[in-house]
Amino acid sequence: MRSNLKLRVLAAFAAIYIVWGSSFLAIRVGLETIPPFLLAAIRFTTAGVLLYLWTRWRGVPAPSRREWKSATLLAAVLFLTSYGLLFWAEQRVASGLAAVLFATMQLWVMAFEAFVFKVKSFTGGAIAGAFTGLAGVVVLTWHGSAANLSDPLSAALVLLSATVWAFGSLCTSRLRLPESKSMSAAAQMLVGGLLLFAPAAISGEFSRVAWSQIGIRSLVSLGYLIIMASLLAFTAYVWLMQHEPMSKIATYGYVNPVIAVVVGYFLGGEPLTKQTLAGTALVLFAVVTVVSNRRESQVKEISARAIPELRELAEAKGSERADRVQPHSPQEAISSSLHSA
Repeated sequence: MRSNLKLRVLAAFAAIYIVWGSSFLAIRVGLETIPPFLLAAIRFTTAGVLLYLWTRWRGVPAPSRREWKSATLLAAVLFLTSYGLLFWAEQRVASGLAAVLFATMQLWVMAFEAFVFKVKSFTGGAIAGAFTGLAGVVVLTWHGSAANLSDPLSAALVLLSATVWAFGSLCTSRLRLPESKSMSAAAQMLVGGLLLFAPAAISGEFSRVAWSQIGIRSLVSLGYLIIMASLLAFTAYVWLMQHEPMSKIATYGYVNPVIAVVVGYFLGGEPLTKQTLAGTALVLFAVVTVVSNRRESQVKEISARAIPELRELAEAKGSERADRVQPHSPQEAISSSLHSA
């Protein structure tokens, strides 16, 4: 039984590592005969509908009106803007490079936490990581040309996509969303996919696309993005959150860019130059440094809050039974925070 669980954990990690890492190449292949906004719109609308129906079949209640509004707001930020920019930019940026540049999202999260939301302060390690990441971006995008598939403007749009995603992710906790992560994701994907049809129509993609000439490679890539990346890998991610600490799950942020670079080189025929390797190493080192420093900071903050709160809970003997019944008791909140940190 225990060995079976280990195998399922390994399979789930393989899904979020390999499938999400290779999805950047799948986007690039899909763009061969399908315009960017239309590709993104079809992917997320289809995946959103399927995930919504599956979640409702499992008995999860439909989102309330307020939750739909929050999901729409997030979808406009994360899917319409962030993913819209990423899909458009991958027309002129190698998939591996796009994955590495998108990994800078963790650096933007740190910046937003410190300067916009003012919930965190910089540490020496985090500052060093941020400058290392900036150096990596410069190395990756310097003297871009068709030879290494790194158009400077498109690379800048990938960075903007990562910035927007970081901002939207931090806004998630401030919005009323469905308690079910699957339903929340389904609502956002569904609305985001529908919103992406707007730029597809405005930019004339419907009139430009030759439906009868869409290649089999693009169709297979679209199916891969819908079934494997948006449904299977996401389901594995949600399952892992119930069985593994978030600190281990978050490692996909370091592994995905590496997988994307390797897959892009071996399967996509993308060049792997010394410049690409050096820039990738700098960005990944920066991401690991920033995430590690954020985690250490969270442990210290949580421990400082938890010690007096646990003392108060221990003295409140009469509330022990009531706390067991309530699903979101203070003990559970503190234990959950300490465990995830």
